[in-house]
Amino acid sequence: MKEYIITETDVPTSYDPLDADQTQNLPVARMIYHTPLEIDASDTITSQVLESFNYDKKTKTIRWVVKKNLKYNDETPISTDDVVLSVKRMLLTRPQFPVIESIEGKDQWLKEENPLNKLPSGVKVIGNEISITLTRDYPHPLFRFCLELFSIIPKKCIDLKSGKITCERPPESGRYVIVKKSDKSILFSNRGSKNNQILFKYIPAVELVKLLPKLSSESVVAGNESMFSRDELAAFRKLDSFYYLPASRFSVLQLNPDIAPFDDKLCRLYFAKQFRNEYEKLTKDYSPAESSIFTKIIAGYLPRRELESVEFKKIKNSDFESCLDRLRKKEIAWAYVENEINSAFVTALKNTFTELNLRNSPIVVKSRKELAEKFINGEIAIFNGASGFWANDPLGDLKMLFTPNLHKPLNYISRDKQLQNLIEECIKNPSNKENLNKVNQYLHDQGLFNVYTHVRRFYFSKDSKKLKQIPQGSAAPNPWQVLE
Repeated sequence: MKEYIITETDVPTSYDPLDADQTQNLPVARMIYHTPLEIDASDTITSQVLESFNYDKKTKTIRWVVKKNLKYNDETPISTDDVVLSVKRMLLTRPQFPVIESIEGKDQWLKEENPLNKLPSGVKVIGNEISITLTRDYPHPLFRFCLELFSIIPKKCIDLKSGKITCERPPESGRYVIVKKSDKSILFSNRGSKNNQILFKYIPAVELVKLLPKLSSESVVAGNESMFSRDELAAFRKLDSFYYLPASRFSVLQLNPDIAPFDDKLCRLYFAKQFRNEYEKLTKDYSPAESSIFTKIIAGYLPRRELESVEFKKIKNSDFESCLDRLRKKEIAWAYVENEINSAFVTALKNTFTELNLRNSPIVVKSRKELAEKFINGEIAIFNGASGFWANDPLGDLKMLFTPNLHKPLNYISRDKQLQNLIEECIKNPSNKENLNKVNQYLHDQGLFNVYTHVRRFYFSKDSKKLKQIPQGSAAPNPWQVLE
């Protein structure tokens, strides 16, 4: 049996597609649900649900033809209405989401009583054909519908008044079904071949090195370098099968401006710079500190020194001394997940507090979900976030990341109107690099969303024959795509 070892997160907390962008829910959603479109291992848009799909740039219209005779795992048919409903649920709950924000007639539709029972004027359904007309052009509109947020579940599992799911676990529309689930594992079976099974095992990052000798030769390990120490990564790299994906992701030191002393911009900038310095002392050999939200593999990258020079050259040493006094006046509350104790982030943060002689009160939590809730509720002032942009549509990803009310830990910054205006300028003129630079510089200078490194996902197996080599263009392959 094939085993897929997950070290980055825990078991899922929800099977609702609208929660599928959360780290703990994403891998399972990819296994059990189809989306209207998907990205294959070579980074090409394809579909298991549609016979054909296209976008007419002149008319700004997306056209889909849904395959016939598709079924869920409970043998009920996957209908054209179900596919449309995956779009309508997103439109109802995230009306500012990239691409669907511009569906013709959206605003009027949102005012309707029970809008899920109706269609916006820009959405037409004739038989198994769906057309979606937009009010503006997008460079890569089809890509958005590859995201797990648009996962297809049956209409019978949705309350059409509230939009909430009514099934504890909707029947599977995707490649795999869940056969068995425990606190630390999930067994999947391929719908087309029951003998083709994949076992997800959830092993905390802090335990992986200790358990390495006991891992089965059938196991493929998926990891994120930011969660491991230098010595742990060195141990993994000794395996012949070990390989990195491109550094398409970034890690972020998020500072809550509603909590002192981070209600002061200068204090945020000073603390973030010191943290980056401490982080780089630990990781410069394999993951140097960065400040740019755009990584080196996509347009818009700016070196850390260039970003820092703009704001810091305006600041006097006496201002920094005053800021340090403010930082020392109040004990700073922060938290980390227990299985990330060896991560470079936790070590660098501890070292930052020590170097600046700051009082702090760390809290150990059991999950990323609990950590996020404490940050959202204002119980802690610091949060270690992470995200990334696909090369297919980085500007769409940028807009999605800061869509108001989409990611609750980012509400404190997605409400920033100036940031939203800068992002809109990027969308309007995607070839203008200066617009990208303005977004990058603004994010850096506010000290709220402090990118501190660009990280890589990695894979390895004791038996190299069990691990597929993923094309370097793929930033986030599906689990079955890495298993030989």
